[in-house]
Amino acid sequence: MQTKKENEIEDKNSWKNNFNQNPNLIEYGNKDAEVIDYGIFDEEGNYLNAVDNSKTICLKSKIKFNKEVDNPIFTMTIKNFNGIEIAGTNSMIEKIYPGKFTKGDIVIAEFKQKLPIAPGPYTLSFSCTHINAKGELEVLNRKYEALLVEVISSKDCVGIVKLDTKMNIERVK
Repeated sequence: MQTKKENEIEDKNSWKNNFNQNPNLIEYGNKDAEVIDYGIFDEEGNYLNAVDNSKTICLKSKIKFNKEVDNPIFTMTIKNFNGIEIAGTNSMIEKIYPGKFTKGDIVIAEFKQKLPIAPGPYTLSFSCTHINAKGELEVLNRKYEALLVEVISSKDCVGIVKLDTKMNIERVK
């Protein structure tokens, strides 16, 4: 059990305190594991509140295990302000099976990628789940719409996805 002082130190050093947190975040799960921290970083590890949709970023979540969990699934999801899931991935989709974690273990899950989506405001979600003994998906802890992020771009786009197009126009006559 952490003391009040340890909790204050942990909160002061939290990544999430450097970002626009959503006061209306949605949290649920049985807390066999907890998402205790999360953030958005550039390739050098600097905090980002605005994301350039042409640059590689790193989304991180820190998970603390309160029970033994075999092959947890670490996730990230991005939604628009209408609540529509735009994109997301998880360790199972990425074919990463991290093994067994025991009570007290702390893990950092990193998702390095570009967010090739239209400029505008979005929310980022992080979670930890697993497939239980019955073969069912069990939510350990979800923090939906935890961070508010602005996606910016040097080019306009049509729709919600920014295509990485290389265009050529050739005059033939």
